[in-house]
Amino acid sequence: MNAKQAKVSMEPEACSAPLIPSDYRAFENVIYKNDLGFDLYEPLISSKPYPVAFIIHGGAWIKGDRKDYTDLAKQLTSMGFAAVTVSYSLVTAESGRFPVPVEDLRCALKTLKKQRNDFNLNTDRIVTIGFSAGAHLAAEVGLTSKNQNFNDQECPVQDFDPEVQGVVGYYGPYDLTNVDGLNALQTSLVVNFLGIHPFLSPSLAMWASPKAQVKKQKLPFYLVHAQNDDTVPIRSSREFSETLAEKNVPFKYVETSDGAHTLKLFDDRPFAREATCGALEYLDNFLAQ
Repeated sequence: MNAKQAKVSMEPEACSAPLIPSDYRAFENVIYKNDLGFDLYEPLISSKPYPVAFIIHGGAWIKGDRKDYTDLAKQLTSMGFAAVTVSYSLVTAESGRFPVPVEDLRCALKTLKKQRNDFNLNTDRIVTIGFSAGAHLAAEVGLTSKNQNFNDQECPVQDFDPEVQGVVGYYGPYDLTNVDGLNALQTSLVVNFLGIHPFLSPSLAMWASPKAQVKKQKLPFYLVHAQNDDTVPIRSSREFSETLAEKNVPFKYVETSDGAHTLKLFDDRPFAREATCGALEYLDNFLAQ
């Protein structure tokens, strides 16, 4: 995979979404920090540790539930992943603003690495997968793993890093520094997440923006966005892709003609065919490495 858009196989067999297996191993409500937890699903049998798919839900940073992605996690086990759905702090009037959600997810990753032998995980091969606000967090976690500005002291696990090896992002807001062209609701959600208008704290907004954190990392991205998305404008993924290309970060970007803000990782609707093929190709390649 390179910084140019790769050609995806469009053969029918290449786009068959994995089915939920009848048998899998489940570890649910594993607490990693305060009252935050994750659910982990993995294949029953393997001769070697499983690569990890780390799934981050969306919800404008104010809502959402890891349980919404249980079926996706189980689908991913049939590909050979150990799949994790994770909870993180949501923004309220009192707490949960940036950088807290990122610090939570960093802690969850550290916990998985500490417990890798308990769960038979290959934590040298972790891909974050996020949707909407979850895509923002998936990219932010991936691009800032070596950033020392985060406060990790509340995490019970200290001796492991939160580094990941891949990012899948569906219709994420990757630039929180620029709210020009956003409607009132979209702007208010960014302000709510940051705790301040980005124009009044540009350094904070840059820290919270994956687009501003691209530093020539060798972290392969797979991005998808619908052209008719009116929740997160498509310019977000287009401009983020341009930045990845400028920095020679490996990526593939797919736009769909429809789907608005509802695209799934394994979406069987005709307009999502290329996106689904691309997701399967990306994940197959990730497993093969």
